[in-house]
Amino acid sequence: MRLVFGAWILTALAISSPVMASEENRLFKEWLTHKGGYVTVERCADSDLVCGYVSALSPDHEGPPPLDVNNKDPALQTRPLLGLQLFSGFEYKGDGRWKNGSIYNTDDGKTYDSKLKILENGDLKVSGCVLFVCQSYVWTPAPAGDAAAGE
Repeated sequence: MRLVFGAWILTALAISSPVMASEENRLFKEWLTHKGGYVTVERCADSDLVCGYVSALSPDHEGPPPLDVNNKDPALQTRPLLGLQLFSGFEYKGDGRWKNGSIYNTDDGKTYDSKLKILENGDLKVSGCVLFVCQSYVWTPAPAGDAAAGE
């Protein structure tokens, strides 16, 4: 009985691994946000979870790089937004969905429960939630050669 159960688990892992790798390829890239900035999504350091970092500011941004002035912690209000980790902790749940993560909102300095979903057209739906109420935005894959890519 153990052998049959073990073989079933190995078969399930072998089938799901290529699917998860394919979904990661669709998620792990640079995204153009609803605000015009860029976020790079990748695996968190030393983890199987997913994280996202501000990789470039909007091409329209002028002046010095913005700081995290809305953070509730005064010690963090002087850190630059460029390079800031916006979200972390996402777990793959199948069907292009990642859940159980959190997202930091630079507009109000708060962190929210969050979920990600790759839409049929390849865009990314990013949702921040309080209890059962979520606010969602759609991000698009950053075009090759965009300002964020340094070209």
